[in-house]
Amino acid sequence: MLFLVGFMASGKTTVGSQLASTLDRGFCDLDCKFEDMTQITIPTFFEKFGEKAFRDKESEILCDVINECSKKVFATGGGCVVREKNRVLLDGQHVIYLKVPFDVIYERLTTKNKRIRPLANTTSKEELHSLYEERQKWYNSVSTHCIECEDLNSNEIVRLILKELSH
Repeated sequence: MLFLVGFMASGKTTVGSQLASTLDRGFCDLDCKFEDMTQITIPTFFEKFGEKAFRDKESEILCDVINECSKKVFATGGGCVVREKNRVLLDGQHVIYLKVPFDVIYERLTTKNKRIRPLANTTSKEELHSLYEERQKWYNSVSTHCIECEDLNSNEIVRLILKELSH
């Protein structure tokens, strides 16, 4: 199993899909799995049930996929690392942190036609930056490898990940 972590809009889904294809493995975006299982979009789930209920279900899904012991590449949600339970579940797994500077993240989040993210749509730039900074310690604590993604395209990031995994 290989897990990609990082802040929202860091490219986990794009990179994860390419990485899985390169490694000839399956790919699973845990946010998509969440929506498939609940039959509701994440923004709607947040609106109806709140963040705590979302994090509860996210933890349940993470636990399920880890117990499957498949050889897939998984893209986690940006806040997956917030819960200690999830950090414990990720301990011992191959975890790649896609580290993207906040300014790049913010630009991606504010670009039109991007996926709706509940936390990004309800907080100011300053609050998002604070959230970004707060999560850095958790991304670093769970990751076995950190990839600095500034100014890199997804092909270059995949190549760096493969290089890291070969060591």
